[in-house]
Amino acid sequence: MKPLLPFFLLLLLFGCHRQPSVILVDAAPEKHTPAPPPCRLIRNPFAVEWMNRAIDRHNPYEILGIKHGKEWVYLLQSEPYRFWYDCRGRLLCSEPGDPHDPCDMSALEVKGRRKIIWQGEGVWD
Repeated sequence: MKPLLPFFLLLLLFGCHRQPSVILVDAAPEKHTPAPPPCRLIRNPFAVEWMNRAIDRHNPYEILGIKHGKEWVYLLQSEPYRFWYDCRGRLLCSEPGDPHDPCDMSALEVKGRRKIIWQGEGVWD
């Protein structure tokens, strides 16, 4: 049996060296959910897609913007229901106007800064 040592020496002498390997791993980008844009008072309800759809759906006679903390909530008043939306168009709740209803947000109406956004025809201040 011949020794294998001379074979390894020949490999080293003639440049069969192991090259250092670099493995590049393309990591999947982290799913970063961008922060929602700040809620500003909506001045033209027909220019905002979700509010325009809500007007078509609920047929309100008045829309109020009410400041709640740093954001605005919107009250679409129609007969006999009232619909509360957050500034991103998510329906918070609807109420028949009964103060014993669990959706009653009259405290918010009293405490929050109110702004009339829109009134239907025939509604006067």
